[in-house]
Amino acid sequence: MRLKIDPNGMPRACAIVASSGSVSLDNATCDLAMRRARFAPPLGADGEAVWGSWTGAIRWQLTDEF
Repeated sequence: MRLKIDPNGMPRACAIVASSGSVSLDNATCDLAMRRARFAPPLGADGEAVWGSWTGAIRWQLTDEF
C-alpha cells in the first residue's frame, strides 16, 4: 500500500500497489491504515512540514484457531 501523508503526519489517502488477491483484504488494509497509522510530520529540505508518502505492506495470515 502507499499512503499519502499530510504535513501533520496523518494519512489522507491510501492506494493498493500490490493486491493481496482479495478485494476484501485490500480494502481492510487501507481501512486499518487510514484509521490507525500515524507518522512524524514529513519535512522538506528547509525543515518545514510538507506532504509526503509512505509505502509498506501488511501480511494477512489465517489461523486454525476458532
